[in-house]
Formats: sequence, structure tokens, C-alpha cells
Amino acid sequence: MFLANSSSGNSSTSTLTTKSDSCSSIGDETTLKSVHTTAYCIVLLLSLFGNSMIILVVYRNQRMWTTSNYLIVNMAASDLLLPFFAVPRMIVEVLVGKERWLIAGTGGLVLCKLAYFLQDVSTAVSVQSLLAITAERFYAVKFPLKAAAMKSKIRYVIPITWFTAMALHAPYLQVFQLHMTHGDLYCVQRWTMSSKSKFIYFVLILSLVFGFPLITIIVLYAGIVYKLFRQKLPPGARNSITQKQQNRRARQNKNVLRMAVTVVVIFFLCFSPLVILALLLITQSIGKCKAETFRIIAKFLAQSNCAMNAFVYYAFNSQFRRGFISNLRTIFCLGCKGEDRIGINVRYSISSQRISLLSEKRKRTWSGRQPSET
Repeated sequence: MFLANSSSGNSSTSTLTTKSDSCSSIGDETTLKSVHTTAYCIVLLLSLFGNSMIILVVYRNQRMWTTSNYLIVNMAASDLLLPFFAVPRMIVEVLVGKERWLIAGTGGLVLCKLAYFLQDVSTAVSVQSLLAITAERFYAVKFPLKAAAMKSKIRYVIPITWFTAMALHAPYLQVFQLHMTHGDLYCVQRWTMSSKSKFIYFVLILSLVFGFPLITIIVLYAGIVYKLFRQKLPPGARNSITQKQQNRRARQNKNVLRMAVTVVVIFFLCFSPLVILALLLITQSIGKCKAETFRIIAKFLAQSNCAMNAFVYYAFNSQFRRGFISNLRTIFCLGCKGEDRIGINVRYSISSQRISLLSEKRKRTWSGRQPSET
């Protein structure tokens, strides 16, 4: 978010050259750099692997082409921007220096703008996807017989999340510039607007990307929890749905709810330190050296979120787990004989086929009962 870059402000030449010298580091500098670099490399690899597998699992299993999973894939796609643009930039900062840039010329300028722009677009898309998942879950619990209608609307929701995120952060494409100081190249912010206008923009981004979605998500999940504990089927559905089906539906809703709540809590916990840091900097309630230490921790937590979500889905959703294991077997069995690979695919599809047959049986039962109910 804009929060991630607010600590830099309008960098000046003197600031750039004295930042690292004015604050003494804790412990051996080489050791700290090694730890930070290793941590970011782990985040980069886990994010690339985990989010790619999420997209692949959903793509390969048509049974998982649901509204919630489309939004999860949208989040995974946005999270994939971070290991390509944000995490490598953070590794460079750790090794070379804050705001340092290694690529000059037109290509370097374009990458300088895109690195910050796409990083914060990714965050905004993830927040909007979380909001859409929460709204979809609320609708599914509140109106279970109409939940299927949400799938047709997802084709509009996903593009809106990207267009909105890009529009909110469009000023980044103007304000981030390359600046040469004492032979070193930096990618810094150059705001031409007044301090008041910049503050208004900051508050707008903070409200739309963090405040409003968080409040809305809390309200919707409160409604979902209330509905689940007082759930009653509509009169027309009581005769057509058995007690076993009711229990299974309630169990599925609660499992999805736990998974979604966990993702939301982890996301806001990871980004809350950045919000706190930004507020402390605005009110000038924190010293320069403490702010720099806080910034390192807060940025790492924010960047690491892109690697966490995928493994939350694997932990809470059995379909994602089965797909993940199947894809791993396929990847590591590239040298296997054809019969072995067919066996793997067959074992993976057995559970999906059983579910599909059960679903078809329910549909036939439902259609057979409809004339008698009318």
C-alpha cells in the first residue's frame, strides 16, 4: 500500500546519503544482511510455489470452479506480483541500501515505477478479493438457495478489483523517479502536490484499502456467525433436504468460514504494523532510528503475507490439499512410466467423480419431487 512507501516521503539528496549512517545497527551487519536476505528468499520461493499451485489446482479440477475459488485464484494471482516486483526490490535494499536502484536508463525508470505501483496494486486487489469472498459467503449463508446466482456476477467483480486498485495508485506512475546521488542511483518519490493534498491522498488510500474493507468484513462475518448459529431452512426446502444434507451443508459453510476468517486475520495482522508506522510518522510520535527498525519489521511482515495465504487454503480445504498432492506427484513423476502417471490422475479424480455422481443423484431426486410439491 501507500503505507509501505509513506516512511520515505520526498527523499532528498542529503537524506539518502545519511540514512544508513545516522542509526547504528543491532548486532553484526553482515549477519543481519544474511538473515534478512535468506528470509526474503524463502518468502519469494514459497510465494511463487504456493500461489502457482493454487491456480493450477483450481484450473485442473472443474469441480472447484466456484465463486469463492475464483476469488481465491484472483488473490493468488495478485500475490504472485510480489515475488516478481516487491521481494527482489527488498532484497536489493537489504544488500545495497534503502531506495537503491541497480538498473539505469528508460528500462530502469519503467521498472522503478512498476515495482512500487504493482506492489500496492497487489495489496489493494487482495483486500478487495477478501471483501468479495466475505460478501459471497454472507450471501451463501443468508440465501442458500440463491447462492448459485453469484457465479454469473464474478466475471464483473474480478476485473473491477483490478481497475479500482490501478486507479487508486495511478499517481505512483508519476511520482516515482530515478535520482543519482554521488554516483549511486535511487528510486525515490517526487511529490509535486502540496503537503495537504498528499495527506488527503494518504487518508483516502488508508480508508479505502484498509479501514472501510476491515469494518465491512467484520460486520459481514458477524452476520454470518449469527446466521449459522440460528440457521433455519426455508419452508419449501425442508421437505427436499435430508438431515444428513443439512448437516453436511452446515459443516461445509463452517469450514469455509474458518478458512476465510483465518486468511483475513493473517492479512490484517501482517499489514497492521505498516498502518501503525504510518500513523506514528504522520504524528511525529516516533524517532528516526526506531522508525527505521520498525519499518524493516513491518515491511517484512507485509511482504511475507503473499506466501501465507496459499498454505492456509491447503490446511483448511481438503480439495486444495488433494490437488496440491496430485500436482506434486505429477511434477516429481515426470520421469515415471505412462501407466504410473495414469494411475496418479485416476486416484486424484476418484473423489471428484464420487462427488459428481452424488450431485447428479441429488439433482434427479430434486427434479422427481418437484411435481408432487406443486
